Amino acid sequence: MSKDATMSVSDYVFNFLKNNITKGVWNPGEKIPSESKLCEILGVSRISVRTAISRLSSWGVLESRQGNGTFVCQLSSFNPLSGMHLVLSQSDRVSMFEYRKVIEVAVAEFAALRATTKMIDAMFETVHRMETDSNPQDIAQSDMEFHYLLAKSTNNSAIIQSFEILRDTYIRVFEENVALMGSFGVEYHRKILSAVETRNPVLARQYMSEHLDNTAARNVLGRSKGGPD
Repeated sequence: MSKDATMSVSDYVFNFLKNNITKGVWNPGEKIPSESKLCEILGVSRISVRTAISRLSSWGVLESRQGNGTFVCQLSSFNPLSGMHLVLSQSDRVSMFEYRKVIEVAVAEFAALRATTKMIDAMFETVHRMETDSNPQDIAQSDMEFHYLLAKSTNNSAIIQSFEILRDTYIRVFEENVALMGSFGVEYHRKILSAVETRNPVLARQYMSEHLDNTAARNVLGRSKGGPD
């Protein structure tokens, strides 16, 4: 499978895995190649492989078993690979910022109340990657993973599934944000994470609200005026 020039690396890996599953190369109950083997086969980084596997795992298509590898799940009557989950993937940027302001401020609050130590540690890792990575696509992937981990930390299935439905839109938005602003958002990620770690839902809400407002001001509004400063 060749990579489209407009396709992100993680989308390329995702499509490779999806196609092999839908074509029956890997059947339910079978183990897929290891992360290192997939990196070798596709010539991509481990983070791109992990992102694609995490995406399919969140849809119940793959299951990672510690110490044993990753396996294809038995799919339900609703096949998450059918493409129905992508119906909202063409949402415009302004609509997405408005949606995020409504949803993600509350997500930050719930995460501060419910996040496990394991989730917090995973969020610290994404912040570190955003600070140290130089590849814009890798920064965007870490950015998206941070917000997805916040959603998962709410332990609210409706919130988690909403994020997963809009995942393609999220990654497109984050890639465009990084192209315009680099790793600008990492400063607020640190603040939000500190509030989550100290179990302070009020500060978590405040920092997420400020984060989204600042991003919108530097991005969406900047575009309407001819670009950011």
